[in-house]
Amino acid sequence: MVRSQCSRLSGLRDDEGCSAVPMFAKAAAAGDVIKAVYNQVETIAQGNLSSTDVLAAKNKLKAERLVSVESSGGFLDEIGSQAPVAGSYAPPSTVVL
Repeated sequence: MVRSQCSRLSGLRDDEGCSAVPMFAKAAAAGDVIKAVYNQVETIAQGNLSSTDVLAAKNKLKAERLVSVESSGGFLDEIGSQAPVAGSYAPPSTVVL
């Protein structure tokens, strides 16, 4: 199973819309991990997601967003991101629906 062969997998996106999926895997498993990531990205790009998958992703994103401001560093990052753009601060609990 590919999941057990990959010790870390995450997604990144920059302001220009470029995406990346960095991974850490054992050399022997890297090819299988890359194929699995490619297949997942292709599935998403083609819109082949179930409503259950979409709901689970939304819930995970909401939870991560709320947890991110629990530390003082995350909280200050949040204020620093919002204040210059919006001129005020709105806690994630009021924004995340």
